[in-house]
Amino acid sequence: MPWRVAYFTKVTRYIEALSVDDEARVKQAISFLESYGPFLKAPDVKKVDRSLFELRIDRVKYLI
Repeated sequence: MPWRVAYFTKVTRYIEALSVDDEARVKQAISFLESYGPFLKAPDVKKVDRSLFELRIDRVKYLI
């Protein structure tokens, strides 16, 4: 099943509020998913998942 990268466009305002380093890290992870999402293997999935974990948690706090 291909990744639905459009989901990440919903957090644009949140990404803009991040520090420069965090913003770069998140954008890199999203770009990685756009390019390689359907072909990721287990180690890469874990790496991307760790990179986006804080985004998911902070997004919930941001929306509340």
